[in-house]
Amino acid sequence: EDLTSVAMSIARNLLYGLLGVVVTLLCFSTWKMGFGNSLAHHVEIIRDETRVLQTIANGAEGSDKEILERFEERSIRVMGELESLIKDLGQVLDKMEKKHSHSFPNISVNINNTPSETLSPDSTVFIMHGERRDLHVRYMYAPFTRTLLHGFRAIGVTARFIYETNFTSVKETIRNKIKAKDMLIYIGSINPHSRYMKDIKSEKGAYTVLYNTEPLLESHPGPCDKMFHTMFYDEIWDYSWANMDLLGACSSRPFFPFTRYVPPGHWPDSPKVNYTDDSNGSLKLLFFGNANFGSGRLGCFKKLVKQLRPNLSSTYNIWTEDEFERFINKSSATVFLNIQKSCIQKPHHPTNPIHAPPRLNVFLNAHAIVISARSYWKDEEEYSGTISFVEQGTGIGKEYERLKKMNPNDLQALATRRADLFAARFDPEKIFRRAKLPEFFTV
Repeated sequence: EDLTSVAMSIARNLLYGLLGVVVTLLCFSTWKMGFGNSLAHHVEIIRDETRVLQTIANGAEGSDKEILERFEERSIRVMGELESLIKDLGQVLDKMEKKHSHSFPNISVNINNTPSETLSPDSTVFIMHGERRDLHVRYMYAPFTRTLLHGFRAIGVTARFIYETNFTSVKETIRNKIKAKDMLIYIGSINPHSRYMKDIKSEKGAYTVLYNTEPLLESHPGPCDKMFHTMFYDEIWDYSWANMDLLGACSSRPFFPFTRYVPPGHWPDSPKVNYTDDSNGSLKLLFFGNANFGSGRLGCFKKLVKQLRPNLSSTYNIWTEDEFERFINKSSATVFLNIQKSCIQKPHHPTNPIHAPPRLNVFLNAHAIVISARSYWKDEEEYSGTISFVEQGTGIGKEYERLKKMNPNDLQALATRRADLFAARFDPEKIFRRAKLPEFFTV
């Protein structure tokens, strides 16, 4: 039933509407301009592929997974042909404008990279995310949920975070409460629960947002090729400029969701590191995470351990706010380290940029001094003055030794300056205003 509705939607909204535009343009002698064969070719492929989609949806044999994969493959091809068709139509319009001295409307308007509608200040925003068996996701995603709740409160919009350990119950609760013109934000990666989001759009008339939490360079296929999943969202929000620029490369694709930069922000009630309480007389360096995770991270970490022992350690057992507070209270004179998941030495590579992870905001809220391996240049600019970005090899050791030579009062002053700058720059209301969300919630 879900696949049938998608196929019919594609057939009606994409195919037949565009065929009408094509026929109209062809009546203006586009064949004489050399585009007729190209346009007809695109139309023929879109028509044939849409018929295949309907056939798959109405009576395909095989498991649900096999049917979904076949449907997705065909959907991506339809989107690709549609993109080419629109590009060729744009060239036709350019030639016709010159030939007939007439201005035509821009056919890309409301097709890509613009919000599909606006909402009312009376709309309710529902926020949700999945959960794992170990129940760690709620703490991992707390920087995102806190930012959303603080931000919406600041602009006068009601937001509700719906959480239960049973995610099926969460989805049913939202399905029963959400109404037309409300917003549903799913915090997580691109693929999961896209069909549920589609149902919320089609059945309830709600506005759907994916708040992406993962580095897109690690996903395969890339975000531009996940059209079957992204087409069920009205917008994609992201925490990293590395991801945003990868998504930007998709903006020319027809019907790709509108994107907004919404990094995790500042919150005032975090526990604070105290650098003046240096009872051990030695500055410690801590990696907060799984040193074994990622292709290459363990190798980098082992090299740093040899270089900086016994001052470098790691921890991977903090999964609640209370555990974090107890940990921070015991972590006087500790500098926090961020190592990328791989030992990539070219963080600014356009097709493989290295993102700045959300956990950096957790440390900065705790008034911690942070050393990070180099990240994508735009992300580094966002955090300039708040984090020491250095080369992943010898740069980490050099920066640590520099900080180690500072006295406790100077370290505390440095931590305070960085924390104050972060708080001013990453205030949730400022984040929302920069993303133009107040204007989006208008009457």
